[in-house]
Amino acid sequence: MSLKGKKTYISKLKIRYSEVDRQNIVYNSHYLTYYDISLSEMLDSLFDQEEYIKETNNEFHTVAVSYTHLRAHET
Repeated sequence: MSLKGKKTYISKLKIRYSEVDRQNIVYNSHYLTYYDISLSEMLDSLFDQEEYIKETNNEFHTVAVSYTHLRAHET
């Protein structure tokens, strides 16, 4: 298990209708859910999380998150 060889990880998420407003902008409350899903998928791509937990009795938990909203790129 190593992230040293990877500089980025791209996770494609499907944005559902209930997660956006009438202008198709994602509600802020969903960003951390997307982060959690992407982090879990990244770890799954590196190793079997369930097997790791069974072998080591260690689990992964997000303890704290800090993020900044940036302006959307204007096209």
